[in-house]
Amino acid sequence: MNTISPNSNRSSQPESSVTLFHRAITNGDICAVKTQLATGKIFQEYRESVIELFAGKPGSEKIIEVLLEHGKIGENCRDVAMKQAVSCGQQKVAKALIESGHPTERGGNQAFLSAVLFKQSAIVQLLLEHHSYTDEIRGQAVRKTCELENFALVPILLRKGPIPESDRNDALAMAATAGHYGAQQALLKESPLAESARLWEALTEENR
Repeated sequence: MNTISPNSNRSSQPESSVTLFHRAITNGDICAVKTQLATGKIFQEYRESVIELFAGKPGSEKIIEVLLEHGKIGENCRDVAMKQAVSCGQQKVAKALIESGHPTERGGNQAFLSAVLFKQSAIVQLLLEHHSYTDEIRGQAVRKTCELENFALVPILLRKGPIPESDRNDALAMAATAGHYGAQQALLKESPLAESARLWEALTEENR
């Protein structure tokens, strides 16, 4: 008499779309990811959890792009993923997130300052291009850049226009203390104050 193992029916049952989707994500199998997304059984909440988890991982940009192309994600997910991408220097992921929809003002400001703190110049420029920040935060970023002595970033941050006088003065003092002529030049040149013209001429004369 033939007997049937208690587990035989269980093993013959097809795996769920979520299980197959998770396996495809883990293996980096883009085609399989697309196949599972096409079933319509991978809900937004699950896509968002994967985006947040993988945004900072090297080589994940293709999977993130596919997940973003499949449908909208919530603002909170975009902000969390941007934070992960910026802190890990994942420029392509940051670009994909921005192009899928601007982060919230709060999320954009956090990402912008994080990029400055982590000295991710390429991501800073990307955020500048898409205006993913407030002008007040840009002033703070200039000051923080000088604190970190990442002076090469100062002219880039100032291309979008003047910053608050208090931030400019603090940054100028730090650049002067460090003896960084290029940063001083950029800060004085962008100042809206008439006094800067005189200071600029004096500085130029001293460095001839």
